[in-house]
Amino acid sequence: MCDSPIGGLARADHGPSKDTLRQLGDLARARLFDRGDIEKAVTSAIDDASARYQLRLESPADGKYHKVRIVSTRKGVRIQAPAGYFADQR
Repeated sequence: MCDSPIGGLARADHGPSKDTLRQLGDLARARLFDRGDIEKAVTSAIDDASARYQLRLESPADGKYHKVRIVSTRKGVRIQAPAGYFADQR
């Protein structure tokens, strides 16, 4: 029997490693800030929210994973978007 609070899964006391967090962040196109960088994280979030676009993709209803690549021809533009998505299967 395991005393872990996470549904019986073993968990290290130090939590997830920075490498794991970076990998998850890369998949979601998110950024990782160090502990104590609250001001930097909030400032970055406010800057990101000041110029935002929303794209709508029409995808096949195949239930498969589809990669997404969004680029800009403007210099200095940083695009945050997921690397892909799973299409609904109808």
